[in-house]
Amino acid sequence: MLRLARSLEKGAIAAMTDAYKFAHGDMVEKFVMDFELQSHIADRLDCVTRGGLCMSFHEGWAGRMSLDVDLATALSVEAVDAVMQRDHRMPKEISLERHRPKKPHPLANLVSYKAFFDSCFGHRTHVKVDFFCDAEIAMGSQTVKAGHKVLDFATPADMRILTRGWPLGDKLTALALDTVGLRSNRQTEVAKQVYDIGTLIRGSAMADIAEAFDAFPKLTAMKAGKFDNGTVRTRSRPTSQSPSAACWIWATRSP
Repeated sequence: MLRLARSLEKGAIAAMTDAYKFAHGDMVEKFVMDFELQSHIADRLDCVTRGGLCMSFHEGWAGRMSLDVDLATALSVEAVDAVMQRDHRMPKEISLERHRPKKPHPLANLVSYKAFFDSCFGHRTHVKVDFFCDAEIAMGSQTVKAGHKVLDFATPADMRILTRGWPLGDKLTALALDTVGLRSNRQTEVAKQVYDIGTLIRGSAMADIAEAFDAFPKLTAMKAGKFDNGTVRTRSRPTSQSPSAACWIWATRSP
């Protein structure tokens, strides 16, 4: 049975859509389903929430929603796939399918799934789940207890999310197009990443910025080591230095 079944009813989705002035109810529905899905995955394997769903905790629900679930885990792709393919352990309302994009990212430790469900609007739809596997570095994290208010519903289970500096460092790596970051065929997403980076910096204390400076080179080196058998590794230091220097100048500049 779905843990957020009542919040996924058409009336509840419509009420949240109107109350928070969202353009489309299906976006709100997918956002609620993200939390439903994350809670079941976290029951089955050790992972930390990253990406847009993590951003929502740091920046508020009405300002930043996510339509998919981004997770990081120390488990291998094979171990994650073994868990995710046992979808009979998921609620019967959700069915999982391995997503194999036509132009896959060369980072071999990325694996994606589509979680299909029946929309309250009368059609079959899905949200995407992306795993960053073999995450061998310790990422800063915090636990958000179950019952945390999100829009007009409460999180159904405890959630482990990245602390503020880590999504900032992670999103800086996304700007390294065609290496450790976004693929060139997804350049339309650059604006979203820049928005998130600016928003995170604006609300950060100096301790958060310092954490980002620590996280960014670690993430860059880790991703470079997994990119095309490590051919980007030699560029990880200059890649990490220039954005870090730019952020430091921005953060310490005089008014």
